[in-house]
Amino acid sequence: MGTTLTTIEASGQFDRCALEWRAYARAFGGAYWFGYGGETVDFDAQGVAVVVPGRFRLGAHAEALAMPFLRSWAFRRCRALRVLNLTGVVPALVARALLGTPFVLQVGYDAPAVARAHGKPVRARLLRHLQDLAVQRAAGVIYATRELFMWYAKWPWQRPPSVVIPNGVDLEHFRPLWRCPPGKSRRRVVYVGRLSREKNLDLLAAACHRIRATLHLFGAGPLAARLAALPGVTAYGPVPHYALPKILADFDAFCLPSETEGSPKALLEAMAVGVPCLASVGLLPTDGCVVVFDPQEDLADALAWVLGDQAQARRMSEAGRRWVEAHHDLRKTLQDEIAFVHNAVEGAYAEKARQA
Repeated sequence: MGTTLTTIEASGQFDRCALEWRAYARAFGGAYWFGYGGETVDFDAQGVAVVVPGRFRLGAHAEALAMPFLRSWAFRRCRALRVLNLTGVVPALVARALLGTPFVLQVGYDAPAVARAHGKPVRARLLRHLQDLAVQRAAGVIYATRELFMWYAKWPWQRPPSVVIPNGVDLEHFRPLWRCPPGKSRRRVVYVGRLSREKNLDLLAAACHRIRATLHLFGAGPLAARLAALPGVTAYGPVPHYALPKILADFDAFCLPSETEGSPKALLEAMAVGVPCLASVGLLPTDGCVVVFDPQEDLADALAWVLGDQAQARRMSEAGRRWVEAHHDLRKTLQDEIAFVHNAVEGAYAEKARQA
């Protein structure tokens, strides 16, 4: 539960999400998606109906509080809730208080840090308090990175069962397609994701302009028009998830200069395709498969090095694919996630029975 289908479709992620919904539906005998959008979808996941109820048009905050009441017919049929980041926390907390329904929270990124990057310190503090409350009330928590997990390891007496499960990549779909361009590199850098302030895309555009590379942006966000007007930048808008492998393979390097991230799917997918990748310091353990940089200091130099050394680019391409195969196989991560959710929910019901 959480976010909207409109948001998911705008980011080109609907196909990926549908794959995960069907896996949950098969594992738990059915699934509902609770979102804040007006759209609905009803499809069959190998014999199991997955339904997204429509919106009651109360406004996001009011709807978050009222959702378990207005959609009580569906909430009462749910044995547990899986909450997608902080967007679904409020209705999950209400449903837990109202119906006793346990929920498992996914913390995919540091939402308070993103709010601070957008210049919203009050919102950042509110999100931190909400996240603290959600973690304390959850039957289990799935963290996308070790760093996110360690934030709450400081208070072990408040922490429910927790696990670190990074984002996975469909390795059959995102297969090695990239080939090192013969002769001189075309110096074409690609970015896929949200076009927003915390991504540091203005710094990336400036670095590309400095080394005479072109920047190609795929995604949507509040900075789309401003970035598209910069010299050497082309913005294509969002594209379907299934189209990404061939798109990524056509560029010389992928760069993710974010100020903060969780387990960045776009970066992992580019690595799976074999594109040489660069990322901000601390976003991912590299083992030599990703060039790391400080966006404020050495981004241009890092780009110039990757684009100017074809032998290094080939080594990075092969190492990146190996890393994703070893640590981010979607079949394994999804299997681990579903097993954790099942155990956390059963544990919550067992504890409830003991207390009764």
